[in-house]
Amino acid sequence: MVSVISFFILAFIFNRGILAKDPVHILYLTDCTRYSDWQAVGMDFSFRNSGQKGHITRVMCCTDEEKAAYNHGMLELMPSHVAPSFAYNEKTKDHYAAFNKPGAVLDFMRKGQPLADYMLVIDSDMQLRHPFRPDKYNMSRGKAISADYTYMIGCSNELAVRHIPEIAVRNDTLAGPWNRRCDMVGGYTFMHRDDLAAVAPLWLSITVDVREDPESWRLSGDQYVEKGGKAWISEMYGYSFACAKSGVWHTWDTKVMHYPTYEPDGIPKLMHYGLEFKVGDFEFDKHWQYELDVTICAPWNLSQVKSRKGGLFEHPPAPSTLNNQRNYRKHYRDLLAIETVATLNAGLCDYHLKHCPPHQQIVDECKTALSIYKEVKAEIAKVEASFDCNDLNVKCSIWASSGECESNKEYMEETCRKSCKKCGPVSKQQGLHPPEQILGPATVGYMKNLVEMERKLKDNEATDPDTKASSSPPIIPQNTAAPKDDSIVITQKQEGGDSLDPDANPRVEDTSGAKAGSEEKLKVHKSDKSNDKALSSPPIIPQNTATTQDDSAVTKQKQEGGASLDPDATAKGGDASDTKMEAEVKLKAEHSEKQNEEVMDQEVEAEKAKAIKVKAEQDAKIKEEIMKEEAKRRGLAQARAEILKSSKISASGRNSNAQLVVRCQRMPLTLEEVKECIKKAQKGVEFQKEWKSSVPEIKNELRVEDQAVLIPVIANVVDDESSPEVSAKLSTTHNDPHQSTKPMWKPLFLWLLVVVFFLMVLSFQFKRRSKPDRRSE
Repeated sequence: MVSVISFFILAFIFNRGILAKDPVHILYLTDCTRYSDWQAVGMDFSFRNSGQKGHITRVMCCTDEEKAAYNHGMLELMPSHVAPSFAYNEKTKDHYAAFNKPGAVLDFMRKGQPLADYMLVIDSDMQLRHPFRPDKYNMSRGKAISADYTYMIGCSNELAVRHIPEIAVRNDTLAGPWNRRCDMVGGYTFMHRDDLAAVAPLWLSITVDVREDPESWRLSGDQYVEKGGKAWISEMYGYSFACAKSGVWHTWDTKVMHYPTYEPDGIPKLMHYGLEFKVGDFEFDKHWQYELDVTICAPWNLSQVKSRKGGLFEHPPAPSTLNNQRNYRKHYRDLLAIETVATLNAGLCDYHLKHCPPHQQIVDECKTALSIYKEVKAEIAKVEASFDCNDLNVKCSIWASSGECESNKEYMEETCRKSCKKCGPVSKQQGLHPPEQILGPATVGYMKNLVEMERKLKDNEATDPDTKASSSPPIIPQNTAAPKDDSIVITQKQEGGDSLDPDANPRVEDTSGAKAGSEEKLKVHKSDKSNDKALSSPPIIPQNTATTQDDSAVTKQKQEGGASLDPDATAKGGDASDTKMEAEVKLKAEHSEKQNEEVMDQEVEAEKAKAIKVKAEQDAKIKEEIMKEEAKRRGLAQARAEILKSSKISASGRNSNAQLVVRCQRMPLTLEEVKECIKKAQKGVEFQKEWKSSVPEIKNELRVEDQAVLIPVIANVVDDESSPEVSAKLSTTHNDPHQSTKPMWKPLFLWLLVVVFFLMVLSFQFKRRSKPDRRSE
């Protein structure tokens, strides 16, 4: 009886977290797709390097069909909890993928086991950079930390009144404006596990209510919802309303979560790569990689940047190529973006090095990925040491002098470290981060596995009899035409996308017999070096370089063992004399040497052909540039010639009576010609004045540099008596050289002056006439 009571007491104590020494348990929310698998690989790698104390559980929402087809070997990547899919609500007939977030948390809190007092809930497209520590935030029940989402205007308008009218308005600005009824938060959640257990069921039910609210489209602040539609951010309101009803209130931490290429305000703990981002010419978007299957081993087709089927992502630029080192904020911004993709590639390499057979492509790609990852981590450590010793707000010195460094210690230590004297010299900061700590334990394991795979490739190349035999041309068909059955099975799995992990279970739950058979095949493949070599790399490259060594090895084995390993000798019975064997070896060596010479000649010819091709391309490029310049020059000349050959009046203008009248007024015509032109214009007919200029007269009006090009063209136009259309166009375009070029307003003005003078004189004469009965002077 006492033992039973003791058992229940211990279970209660453990459930309340008294024995849970680790401070944080991370719930990493995903689904059962390949798209989420590669994100989970990146998250696992970042978690092991972050220094976070505690546990992480991947909570996966899967339908029955997805669960049956899922590669169960991926469940071993990290501790996993498989929950049902909540995306479709039977009651409301609503399909909403975001239902899975509160549903996953609810399922884990009811069926799983929290292993720490404080829970951190994050999304699948996140990476953990630095640890979360509850003591830093002075955490307690009823208090939570999250990111700011100020577009959640429904916390301060009618939407909150419609769903949580019983909640009094807040009189603080810790997570939103004054008089709000809920907190404007999202992204991640950091709270006590008892609070999360109380919030989870309300989170799901209120999300359903907000989705069904006919006014949510208008009140939620969702910019993408159409009139009468259902707001996509309903889940965020479901969480915030549920926290308000449960008495859990948040404090914003605007520095914890960061989006790549956004300018950071502090040192982020989480990277959220949900949006497309660019660094120089490099760009990355997670939505390009729905088809990438992390379980596909090399060889990979990496020719496409988007929609890759397997392997790694495009390598980001090395930090040394950035040109903004002087601006440490922008430099840090770009480094964080590079680190995001470098971490994903490092995680993928870490997985392939553990679960795939040796292959040269894995070694080559993962060496590049490791180099970029190490460089960016080292550069970030330097920048963060400097970043740590700067004030991030212009008022830091004022706040520090007023005692805020002690009264608001949490905020000031992150924002005003310099004013609060919380940072030492950069060298001291760097001394706290040795290379192993900067890279993390996961990277150390990655480096060891990379060295081990490279060693295996070299050992197999040097010692594997099949590889040596394949270097001789007559023996190639023997190895390539008859591979073993196990090699065929593995190759099909490799191309089909299933896992090559020897410890991984098959995608579909098999019977015990099928499972045993699969394990036996994988076991045979693991012990068969020839099959590993068939998968590791194409045997063409080492053939020519290892020929001499292979022949000497065959001779040595014959001398020591007394039996030749040469397939040709074995086919003859293996009883040839030593003299005959030496002759065959010598003949074979001569043949191999001759073949090597032919290969070298071919390489020389290839280099010559390549040089000729490069020169031809350069010549073609130069010729193309010359042709472009010539075409440009000719185009200019042709354009100037066209000015002399065609009218500037458009077709629409010709059909307009008003345009034709204006044209009559602008043309240098006599009075009779103007009258005739206006009459035709009123009828919609264009007046044409026939005139003809001589070449010398036109030549005088041209620029010197245009004469060589335009004079021949003009001469042809002027001398062409059989082309009335050209003559008509010229008549409507150019002034008659025989007409006066003086402006018309001058004679008109003079004529007006004469008239005015005449009127003045006449008026004066009338004024001085004598009147009747008046005596004149």
